[in-house]
This record gives sequence, structure tokens and C-alpha cells, in this order.
Amino acid sequence: GWMEVGGRVSGGPQGEPRAIRLRDDMHGEFAEYLAAFALYLHQRGVPLDVLSMANEPHFTHSFPSMLLQGEDMRRVIRETDRRLRMAEQRVEGFRRPRLAADDNVLTEHRFREDFAPFLDGLARDRTARDALSIIAFHGYGEGALLPEEVDASVLARLLSRSRRVLGNDVELWMTETSGHHNGLLDADRPGALRLAEGIHSVLVYG
Repeated sequence: GWMEVGGRVSGGPQGEPRAIRLRDDMHGEFAEYLAAFALYLHQRGVPLDVLSMANEPHFTHSFPSMLLQGEDMRRVIRETDRRLRMAEQRVEGFRRPRLAADDNVLTEHRFREDFAPFLDGLARDRTARDALSIIAFHGYGEGALLPEEVDASVLARLLSRSRRVLGNDVELWMTETSGHHNGLLDADRPGALRLAEGIHSVLVYG
């Protein structure tokens, strides 16, 4: 909480968004926190392949969270990458993890309001762009797609836009999904099958 504007770690669903925004003087400190986490795992023999900047960083939660958008997100990416590179040079055997963002819910609204502006900002920020190799998203709603719908989906547009900014080697990672009905007798597709098909779709597009 001491890194956030309001001095607390939760804004709540109806909370004041600015209160859980990263303070302007804390980008480096938060990057140090992330790098320290990677080093902590390394010192205990746990390999870390990917490090994400934040979970669902575009809205407030009732659990500990922090808004991290636009230039704030790009600055944290730059600062974290710089510290990880320093650690790689100074700490024997340490291999810096790849960096991921934006870890937000992939819906039409979130694509338009969050993902697209984030990628447009990366296009103008070579340092942050070069540090990032994974675009992460959460597969709720429109993101949990049936195979016959995926080619015309927001997921397909996310892949296209991510490649345009980050190149063809960019990876898409679906890092959360759920929300399907648990019943086995739902119309033509039980919830478990819809979940499996949604996971299949994002693997194909990832």
C-alpha cells in the first residue's frame, strides 16, 4: 500500500480508482519489487520463465490490487527490464524472465478501451516494446470462444494488432478463464465442453 496513492492495497469494487494507482515516484520501487521476487525464486532454485507486471490492472478490486495503465505500465516494464538485466550481469546463474502484460479481461470493450491503447503506446515506446514478449489476457465472455467463431473474434484482432506492434514472434497467453455452467445437459454444448473448446481456441491463436 505504501507504493499507492491512497496508501492502501484495495480500492474495492466501488472504490476511488486513483487511490490504488501507483505513485509517480514509485515506478522504480515497484520494478525493484518485481525483480526482487524473481531473484528470490532463483536463490531457492525455482526457475521463473515469465513475469507479469500486474493482474487485471485496469479496474479496482475488493482484494489487493493496483491500477497500472498507459505510461505507468510502460514505465514499469522499462524499469523492471533494466533491473532484471542488471541482475543477470551480477548474479551468477540468474536468467531474467520474459515479461508479460496486459493480463486484462478480453472483451470487445476491454480490447477497445485497454488493449488497443496499450499496444498503440508500445508502438511509440521502443524500450518497453523490446522488453515485452508476451501479451496476456483473461478468457471470460468473448475471450472464451468456440472454434467456429474465433476467426471473426476480438481474439483474432488482438493477435493481429499484437503482431503488428511486437512482431510475429509475440506470444498470446490466456492466463485465466472460467464462467461456464457446470451442467452436463446444456443445449448443444455442456459447460465443460465449452470451456475445453475455449481453451483450444486460445491455444491455436496463442
